[in-house]
Amino acid sequence: MYSQSRTLAEQIVSQLKSKLSPQEKAAIEQKPTADLAAHDLYIRAKILIETAVFSTPLQESLFEAVRLLNQAIERDPAFALAYYQLAYAQDVIYFTGADHTPARLAMADAAIQSLSRLRPDSGEAHLALAKHLYWGYLDYDRARQELNLAKESLPNEPLRFRILGYIDRRQGRWVESTKNLERAAEFDLFSNNSVITICVCAIMPMPSAFWTTRSRLLPKTQRCERFVRRSSFAGMLIRTR
Repeated sequence: MYSQSRTLAEQIVSQLKSKLSPQEKAAIEQKPTADLAAHDLYIRAKILIETAVFSTPLQESLFEAVRLLNQAIERDPAFALAYYQLAYAQDVIYFTGADHTPARLAMADAAIQSLSRLRPDSGEAHLALAKHLYWGYLDYDRARQELNLAKESLPNEPLRFRILGYIDRRQGRWVESTKNLERAAEFDLFSNNSVITICVCAIMPMPSAFWTTRSRLLPKTQRCERFVRRSSFAGMLIRTR
């Protein structure tokens, strides 16, 4: 399974006439885990996290994802990507108010520390810390620094652009926010996160000087309204970001 994925990735890169750096080559060849059962638990948890926005109640999906990821880590304590997803789930649980406690924040801290120990200075470690600083502490400047560090190995990661867009929005950088959120949607066309990103772009408040930007996004608002009706969490997320 891993060799097939690696071969497919190399074929795609070759077709795009891109040249792999030694670091990129090593990343493709590196197995996430040798434990297939742990990998299955990880995939199930990742799907739960990605689809949690449509889940009712949201908490059940996220807490189940945490349970599955902890099982995966028990089977393979060196499973770095499992720690990455675990930190993500813990931060979402904290940020959305499902468990807005210091204990939950500490769980995310612990997962990020384990990830950083296993993959020091990796793009995933910097991205996980950036999410944590933003959602957990609203520390925009340090989060932006970590996102810049993640850019070297994750230049087209949609989440990196999305968090940059949210930070820009909170800091009143309307043009930069719109550009970053649109880039995130371009790189993540078929996911639920893309729909949230489009909604934020289309309905976020902005000064009248930027109404031209708003008018360009208005055709997307109908899709956004349908999405918000399907998910109360999505509406809350849009209002708070």
